[in-house]
Amino acid sequence: DVQGCRKLVKPLAIYGMNAITVFILTGLLGRLTIFIKFDYHGKTIALKTYLFEHIKAAFETVGGPLATPNNSSLLYALCYVFLMYGVCYVMYRKKWFVRF
Repeated sequence: DVQGCRKLVKPLAIYGMNAITVFILTGLLGRLTIFIKFDYHGKTIALKTYLFEHIKAAFETVGGPLATPNNSSLLYALCYVFLMYGVCYVMYRKKWFVRF
């Protein structure tokens, strides 16, 4: 703040301006992806499993030493964070701020 480096921290400020929304939405989406189930190749699976397996498969096609299950899990989590950032960014642009 003192040196005026606002451009570097602007994404964090956008994310933080609707932190309550992110907290609630993350909990709701996390539960919904577990409860939403569908038939996939003869097995009933949760949406969360489907998404994770497809991210893992896409990551493994790249190959190399980084294609491990732990890194696939990290990539899944980062996709979730960027999805939430997209929601926050839209809310920020429309000047919607949730406050309690």
